[in-house]
Amino acid sequence: MSSDTVSGNALQFTNDNKYCYAYSGGKAQTAAAGEVTLLEFTTNSEYLIVTAQFYLGDLSGDWWKNHVYFNNVLIFQEALYNASNYNQDSGVNHLIIPPFTTAKFTTLLAADADYTAVTVSGKVGMAQRVGNLNE
Repeated sequence: MSSDTVSGNALQFTNDNKYCYAYSGGKAQTAAAGEVTLLEFTTNSEYLIVTAQFYLGDLSGDWWKNHVYFNNVLIFQEALYNASNYNQDSGVNHLIIPPFTTAKFTTLLAADADYTAVTVSGKVGMAQRVGNLNE
């Protein structure tokens, strides 16, 4: 648990464990690099209800593709076209990430870009508690 802003492969939680967030930070990228992992983390016993948004700065080509994998299975692909020389946001993508899942967010470019990034934020859900608890 942390209240620090961290970028990289780190899933962070608010101090009350009700919300989570992860920011890849801007990563310089070239088309020659192929598919590049922007963010990767593994959930524990919680499930996450998140929104994910990809960002691309100054693409010099015609398209890019964003992918989301759960345990190395492609569950989401978003293809965006005709982004030449513009900063572009993808749509806001709503996902539920199951417990004990490795989530990986990647981008594949047709041409070089100044940088790409992804942000993930949402609510944390827990399995129902068993027993008599006063809350």
